Amino acid sequence: MPSPLAVGYSGGRDSTVLLHWLQRLQLPFEAIHCHHGLQPQADAWAAHCQQTCDALGVPLHIVRLDAQALQASTDGIEAAARHARLAAFAHAVPAATIALAHHQDDQAETFLLRALRGSSAQGLGAMRRHAQVRGVRLWRPLLTCTRDDLQRYALEHGLHWIEDPSNSDLRFDRNFLRQQIVPLLQSRWPAATQRLARSAELAAHDADALDTFLHRQAQGSLHPLRLATDASAPDRHHALRRHLRTMGLAPLPETAYGELDRLIRAPRPDSDFALQGDGYTLRYWRDHLHVTHELPDWTCPIKVQIPPGGSLDETFTLLGRLQVSNPSPETLILHLHPRRGGERIQQPGRSHSHTVKDILNTSEVPPWARQRLPLISDVEGTLWWIGHIASSEAYERAHREHEITVSWQPHDLN
Repeated sequence: MPSPLAVGYSGGRDSTVLLHWLQRLQLPFEAIHCHHGLQPQADAWAAHCQQTCDALGVPLHIVRLDAQALQASTDGIEAAARHARLAAFAHAVPAATIALAHHQDDQAETFLLRALRGSSAQGLGAMRRHAQVRGVRLWRPLLTCTRDDLQRYALEHGLHWIEDPSNSDLRFDRNFLRQQIVPLLQSRWPAATQRLARSAELAAHDADALDTFLHRQAQGSLHPLRLATDASAPDRHHALRRHLRTMGLAPLPETAYGELDRLIRAPRPDSDFALQGDGYTLRYWRDHLHVTHELPDWTCPIKVQIPPGGSLDETFTLLGRLQVSNPSPETLILHLHPRRGGERIQQPGRSHSHTVKDILNTSEVPPWARQRLPLISDVEGTLWWIGHIASSEAYERAHREHEITVSWQPHDLN
């Protein structure tokens, strides 16, 4: 069964054209309007979108974004709004393919922006007709249409749209290019936007071909996240770019790759090291780079009770999944709690206890994930489990005598 289709509908001219065009094709789809709350007219824009969709018979989802969070984001308001929209799309119509109204002029501007950032061929490929970003499938059916094409369509069909005053704000890079630079280029080279968009298309083709070639070469010999000291810097950089793309993550700034190379050449490369990406962090541990996301601290213990003969299978948000079977005649009470320091556990067959810290230091759990690995204790405070890493003699005794079983499956924190 094909995935559902939804249109990212801002109410502007371009997305209005896309909405009207798809409706004429009689394709089943829905629309999603993101209410950013950044302009005084935001409520009126949402009302306009609702009226337009009602007239066309298109279901509309209006999603309100957190304006204060967008303005406070260290990523910049443009990037923050883009990420928030993607999350809104995924939430409003799960598993949908999202149609966006980007056109040829947008593509030319994106190519220029990427070039000015010193992007690789993959970055210069700009926007793809079909792409997956942050887990959201995107479709850009108007990518070969010009801005003038969309203007003619809108006028011919008597469409009404809204004008966002922020589109004239030259503080935003894209607006500066659109209003100041691109017209100057077109005065000298009238076909500038078409040629820039064509260059983006060729760069995307070349980058994808190189990606396929290197992937075949690397398969079975070079793990994308392993920082092999004998690999060339370009190969390492390309492997990392490819890995980030497959995860739907934005590429690293080009300056970060120089930091990565310095890390490889360091006398002690196992030192704590992190690279900050757009909405994620790359951490280095045991010769590998791990993609991590910032998560809120976990400080509140969790108490669970399993009645006699009962069982539990529960997933705790951002932590993991706990499964317990209690065939015993007594209610079983367990506590999940974070590490506080100084905890010890006596493992089966050992004559003395060890600190939780020592056990974790010899485990395969990365340092940044250890604080989110719960300790599981019984009602008397005796430590039974260190997450999924190690069990205690006390737990094994309960398992032998009462057939109690406990298992913990952590979320992927890498």
